[in-house]
Amino acid sequence: QQQQQQQQQQQQPHNPHTTIPCKFDCILAAETTYTLQSAQETAYLLSHHLDPKCGIGFVAMKRYYFGVGGGSDAFCTACHDYGLETELVEVYQDGKSNIRDLWRVQIKHKSPSR
Repeated sequence: QQQQQQQQQQQQPHNPHTTIPCKFDCILAAETTYTLQSAQETAYLLSHHLDPKCGIGFVAMKRYYFGVGGGSDAFCTACHDYGLETELVEVYQDGKSNIRDLWRVQIKHKSPSR
């Protein structure tokens, strides 16, 4: 019976929108944006779990994941959709492999009305 329950749990799809009732000052991630869906899920996680006052995320990724569609452009688009600011912090380029980017992410603060 225990084995049967474990098999059922493994067959259930992962829910990226699981509620974690916490906000964090810093979130680090790497290689989490390799498809369009994973780029969306990473942006969603950051938008819901960074502290709006002081939270900063750093996300490292390849600029483009060939054949699967993720990477920097997909991630930045997803961040914009979720109200996040992105800033390219560093580019890692050795001339031999795919270019890698390090992005800084924060929740956008609305400008005060005049």
